[in-house]
Amino acid sequence: MHLPDADHDQPPVLRLWHSSQLSSPYTWSVITAGRSHLVRRTLDLEVTPSGALGQQESEAALPLADLKTIMGELERISICPAASSELVLDAGMYGVEIDRYPAPVVLTWAGSPPIGWEALAAWHQRTRHRLNRLLPRASRLGYGYQTGRGLSFDG
Repeated sequence: MHLPDADHDQPPVLRLWHSSQLSSPYTWSVITAGRSHLVRRTLDLEVTPSGALGQQESEAALPLADLKTIMGELERISICPAASSELVLDAGMYGVEIDRYPAPVVLTWAGSPPIGWEALAAWHQRTRHRLNRLLPRASRLGYGYQTGRGLSFDG
């Protein structure tokens, strides 16, 4: 399938990320490409495996129905921006960035989500799973996608 060219300098409409001690950091970006959208998963190989440098990207078309579902679910989530959270060492980092005018919204958490952010964390996991189903299971170099648990495709 031929994908429309995405402007690499254009900010993503939506970006999610996840990293942990057990796997390389991943980013999922939803990018406007002409009149359609695509999802780009980036694996940062500067961390592991040793000797591999740079980023590996996988791209796929994002159907408009999926984008509407993802954004609709996100827009219905209500959180307290100053919620209490526990100090977590060596935990996975999660984040979401939404491109909104005049400034983007960026939310991040480590390990377990802050109190009241459980719906956002559940949306983050569902959205990663939805986007991963559209993308190849491995990078061009053959590094398989891992969830952060280090074992499965998207468990």
